[in-house]
Amino acid sequence: MTDPVCNQIAVLIDRLADEPVTSAGERDGDAAVLARLRDVSVLIDRLEGHRLGVLRAPEQSGVLQRDSFANPSVWLRRSTSLTHAEAGRRGKVTKRLHALPEITQALEDGRIGVAHASLIDRLAGDVGVDHVAAVQRPLIVAAVRLRDVAEFATLCAGWRH
Repeated sequence: MTDPVCNQIAVLIDRLADEPVTSAGERDGDAAVLARLRDVSVLIDRLEGHRLGVLRAPEQSGVLQRDSFANPSVWLRRSTSLTHAEAGRRGKVTKRLHALPEITQALEDGRIGVAHASLIDRLAGDVGVDHVAAVQRPLIVAAVRLRDVAEFATLCAGWRH
């Protein structure tokens, strides 16, 4: 890695991986394992949100096109381990995030995940970014409350109508 901050994060990830979680099977140990799992999941969501934010910069500057990448989705497919579908969803989300700053912040804070942001992006595509921009806070509250993405998808479907 060339970025010094990413190097520091990699060292901390190694430390996290080397640090044993309290033994499973004990009541406190089970709670510790679940707490670690929740914490790691939030960190992954935050890193995904950051990746989407960083991905906007080279698209806006034109560097992706200069390096023969038609769009962010193509870069993600060729440069990461994401599947075609995953890269496509993330690439689409990056296009509208600039118009949804509260959604972007919630994603980068780890309050919502990429799947939530993807559903919000689809909603914005269907009803218009302006309509979604006006209801960002209630959408975030709902996404935080409905961590189950299927339930949030049902809520978004209701908002479409």
